[in-house]
Amino acid sequence: MRLKSVDQSSLAEKAADTLRTAIINERLGVGTKLGERNTSEMLGVSRSPLREAYRILEKEGLLVRIPRKGVFVPEIDTREIEEIFEVRSLIESFGARKASKNIREKELKRFRTLIRQMEEGKRDGNPWKYCQASVKCHDFWMDLSNNNKLIDLYQYVRKFIMRIQVLSRYRGQFSEHSIAEHKDILNAFVTCDVDMVEQTVRNHIENVFERMLSLYQEAKGPPRNDRFFDKRQDFPLRITFSEAVIDRKW
Repeated sequence: MRLKSVDQSSLAEKAADTLRTAIINERLGVGTKLGERNTSEMLGVSRSPLREAYRILEKEGLLVRIPRKGVFVPEIDTREIEEIFEVRSLIESFGARKASKNIREKELKRFRTLIRQMEEGKRDGNPWKYCQASVKCHDFWMDLSNNNKLIDLYQYVRKFIMRIQVLSRYRGQFSEHSIAEHKDILNAFVTCDVDMVEQTVRNHIENVFERMLSLYQEAKGPPRNDRFFDKRQDFPLRITFSEAVIDRKW
């Protein structure tokens, strides 16, 4: 009898997705060690796909491997935040400048829809919906830049932005400001003034940086979250592939 082969890459992607969700929702707090044995048992996967899942999340900056110590959810510092946002400001403002030459009414309608989704997420107390719409706004103008190399750079930096947002606990506390700034960007696109578009996007990203940095400094670094942490193990309480917990605290 011939047995159906198991797709190890699929298991690795599922494991990575589960761990990523746990980090985003703070079920795996900063400083948490992910012991290989306990983690593989909790996820119900062998060590081979788990190691690949670790590698995926290491590339995204959501995990770090420390020699002779193990794999951890890393901390961040203000210097790293500043460096990432400097790069982000350059890439996205230039991408928006390029995009302004390609935007038509159909694209403006799409941008308005995304801003409405941000407003709905804020109104409904749904940070996940708000954040998704916000990210799609940035994806929107970067895709319209029609510069594949620039988009590749953006996608690379975007992974670190996600990590900083997660680990600094930036959950849209200043969403009203952000929504207003996205509307300013929309209005700049309407004018077709490439200099205005570029400057408006740069201002928005610099403002996000200042807001995020103030939160991080106020907390003096994100504390380790032990709400779901079993101190007898390296891994928190059981998390399954199908579980998706959304932190609805705004």
